[in-house]
Amino acid sequence: MRASTASFIERLSSLQPDTAVHPVADLYDAVAMLAPGPLEPEAIAAVFRFFERHPAADHGIPGPLVSLLETQRGRYERELKASVARAPVPMTLSMVNRILNGEIEEQSFAEWMALLSDVARNAINPSVRQLASEYLEFQESSGD
Repeated sequence: MRASTASFIERLSSLQPDTAVHPVADLYDAVAMLAPGPLEPEAIAAVFRFFERHPAADHGIPGPLVSLLETQRGRYERELKASVARAPVPMTLSMVNRILNGEIEEQSFAEWMALLSDVARNAINPSVRQLASEYLEFQESSGD
């Protein structure tokens, strides 16, 4: 693992965005630690673990972490699916919705919709179930 990736993961693990004065600025500082280029899988996984640990924190809209991941098209989606299946949170559901809003193949669209549908039916947190339902409804109505 590159030193910049290890430093990023350590910094991200130490952040407490629920009580930070400037949580989004702290995230920009963490992202700035990374070397340019493709992210290592450990960095991608660390971002999703961060979202799962801090589901109600201000991460920005979409924020530096989502912006970072979206530069890694084709490299982060598997981990996003695993995170949503493991512990769906508003930020990762928003990322799924952003993918669905883009140009994607029909089969991929169906897979992401099935994931949202599963969360809408089975998530423990009622607000997460509601959010997944709202994204589903939006996506279904967008096809009209």
